[in-house]
Amino acid sequence: MPSELCTALGVGSSVVRTTEHVLAALAGCEIDNAILEVTGDEIPVMDGSAGPFVQLLRSAGAVQQERRQPYLKIVKPLEVIDGNKRVVIKPSVCTKVTYSIEYNHPLIQQQTYDFDWSTDAL
Repeated sequence: MPSELCTALGVGSSVVRTTEHVLAALAGCEIDNAILEVTGDEIPVMDGSAGPFVQLLRSAGAVQQERRQPYLKIVKPLEVIDGNKRVVIKPSVCTKVTYSIEYNHPLIQQQTYDFDWSTDAL
C-alpha cells in the first residue's frame, strides 16, 4: 500500500515514493545533477532523516560540471492548500525553510523549526 504523506516522483505508471530524504541530501550537498538507480517503488527510509544519504554522498564525492544547471527563481509568493495542509513559498535572497506543525496532542501541540540553508549546516 503506497504511503499517503510522502514525496513521490514518477513518469507514467513508474513511481518511486519516499524520495524526500534523498532529495534533501542532494540539495543540501548542492548536487543538482545525479543518477539514482532504484530497485523497487520506494527509497529506503533509513533512520528517517537525510543524514545517511549525506554521509554516502560525501564519501562518494562530487564532480564539478562545466555547464550550469537551469534553476527556478521564485519571484512572487505561491501558496498551496489541501484540506488542513498548507505550503507557502516566498521570494528570498537566501534559502530558508520554516516548518510548522500543529497537532491536537499534548506531547506535540504546535512546533516550529527555522533553518537557514547552507552546506556548513549539514
